[in-house]
Amino acid sequence: MIKQRRTRRLPVKLPVQLRFSHDRPAYGIARDLNHHGIFIETDARPGLASPLDLYVPGLAPGTLKPILFPALVAHRTDAGLGLAFQPMDYSCAAALERLLAQSQSRRSQLLSLLARLAG
Repeated sequence: MIKQRRTRRLPVKLPVQLRFSHDRPAYGIARDLNHHGIFIETDARPGLASPLDLYVPGLAPGTLKPILFPALVAHRTDAGLGLAFQPMDYSCAAALERLLAQSQSRRSQLLSLLARLAG
């Protein structure tokens, strides 16, 4: 394992493609993320600290163009991979902020609904 998580991750459900330098692409579903990393459900089993490019389709504003997130494999479980984001350009950072805001908004709406149902 590279590092322990520094901040709470938010739930997501996004199809993704993982591209390793010399292997064929692998596919998975992103399940949670924060500013530092993301967990991907996948059958891929690269080595720890392996660099990769994480492609998420349709995140570029006004286009169907995928966004590329540079990452390293931080840990592996039977369910998938924990990835640590690497330095990224402005468009990637902005896309990540949008993803986090959308996820936080959905989480807040769900918590509000549960509070109304319980009260």
